[in-house]
Amino acid sequence: MNIVNSLIEIQLKLKKYRLQFLFLFLFWLIGLVFFIISEPDHNAYEIFLFSITVRIPPSGGDFASFYALIWPIFLEVIVFGFIMVELLEKYNPVITCRILASHKKDHTVLIGFQHLSERIIEYCIDTNQNFCMIEDNQELVEDLINSGYPVVIGDPTDTINLKAAKMQVIALKKFD
Repeated sequence: MNIVNSLIEIQLKLKKYRLQFLFLFLFWLIGLVFFIISEPDHNAYEIFLFSITVRIPPSGGDFASFYALIWPIFLEVIVFGFIMVELLEKYNPVITCRILASHKKDHTVLIGFQHLSERIIEYCIDTNQNFCMIEDNQELVEDLINSGYPVVIGDPTDTINLKAAKMQVIALKKFD
């Protein structure tokens, strides 16, 4: 279970920095394409080294100098900034519990946190049964969230929340 939680934490962190990493990748790709076009007499390995600024082409011009100056700054700010922020920042337990719920299989889905569902949860925990809770009042299930159990916070009649809990949604058709 620890490995699943770790993978979910990494997924959450990368999801939060998706735009920054996309920008970094696009900037690298622009540099790679530029060096492919402007340095046709070099092999692919040398062009790759130019694009990550390990080497600078002798006839690169102004763009190559600009790229060699900016690339390490972007790399440092985005990658090392991401690492430092994530080492110092706690994850959001509500989102983590929702992702845990979406990874459950063959589980009991409980809707609404009341005395009966509380007893069912205790039974599931004692017998190592998989369960998931859907509740619209976060304060009621704060202990479950803090313990890392799969909880979906939201309206239980909303199909998005039901799908997050991996509950099959069956549409009933009204017959007149």
